[in-house]
Amino acid sequence: MVVDGARLSQMEISTWRTDAGDLDVLADLPDRGGQHLTYEDLSDRAVELRFHDIVVRVAAIEDIIASKEWAGRPKDKEALPELRRLRDSG
Repeated sequence: MVVDGARLSQMEISTWRTDAGDLDVLADLPDRGGQHLTYEDLSDRAVELRFHDIVVRVAAIEDIIASKEWAGRPKDKEALPELRRLRDSG
């Protein structure tokens, strides 16, 4: 599926540039059907990751995969095989 710029512009995204690469911070996350899920929708499935002394809540891998499948941009499609490997190895 190809998503036009108008659909992507409906998402609230902030990209933070870090020494380890870009980090996208989203206010919500679309599911496979494009419905925007809020933090509250995603919270029960989220995981906590510790980076040194900072704990960060991250959307579940399956929710991230679903959002990238929905977006369908080349960079999202490129990320899917690695995300699926991470999901299947855990």
